[in-house]
Amino acid sequence: MKQIFKIIFFVSLMLSFNFANMIKDDKTTLQDQNLTKQVDELYKAIMADDYDKVKAMLDKNPKLVNLGNSNGIAAIPYLLSIEKHRLNLEIINLLIRKETDLSTKGLKEALAYIIAFNSYQDENLSIELTKKLILEGVDLRLLESQNLFNLLKIAYNFDNYELFKIYLKNGVDGRKFDISGSLIADILIIIDENGYSFDIKQPVSKELLEFVKSNEYKNLTYKKIRYLKELSKYYEIKDIHNVDFILKFAEKINDKNILKIIKNEKL
Repeated sequence: MKQIFKIIFFVSLMLSFNFANMIKDDKTTLQDQNLTKQVDELYKAIMADDYDKVKAMLDKNPKLVNLGNSNGIAAIPYLLSIEKHRLNLEIINLLIRKETDLSTKGLKEALAYIIAFNSYQDENLSIELTKKLILEGVDLRLLESQNLFNLLKIAYNFDNYELFKIYLKNGVDGRKFDISGSLIADILIIIDENGYSFDIKQPVSKELLEFVKSNEYKNLTYKKIRYLKELSKYYEIKDIHNVDFILKFAEKINDKNILKIIKNEKL
């Protein structure tokens, strides 16, 4: 009889133990499911460009930033999968401040490119974020071997001079940026918008030559010409992409500021 009671007691104990484990497992499963739902909700907020909701959710549970959603994708990789023009620099900044994991190979570099592509949103913030990535060990040179829009050209197009300087300082190869085409195109636009015409095959009009001498022209072209000057600090003039085209153009319109840079004279 005692043996029977021992068996009954043992079986009851095992059932109780298993039941407790089942409850614990169910509770853990529910918690995991709840977290996954929260992460999915977070990413919907990111997709909707809802900064306030993203911030509120991460303030409440910062760990969400490094958890995978229902597809197993973490925050920054998910962010990079969204169309580039839809990304919000403020949200990127928020995710980085919440100590998002950037250790995946190539992630910092991809993020640096996205920040450049969206730098028009906030010039100062794009500079701040790029500096953070540099501290995290981003290698901006890795982007050069990929089929991407040149970082220096992006900074030039958005007239983000400080970002341009940061790229050069941190190893982005300025010789791969065709500044000649960009600079000449911008100067031609300035000439046209001010009522003058230019034809490479025709002599330059006296009126245009006078305009090029004016302070108005110098002020309008200063912001663009300074990029050429910055490149000349890192490379010999002969190594700058298609510099001969800039030289011929500057000689034709007698742009003395460009000629001084190319001839390495002080402005």
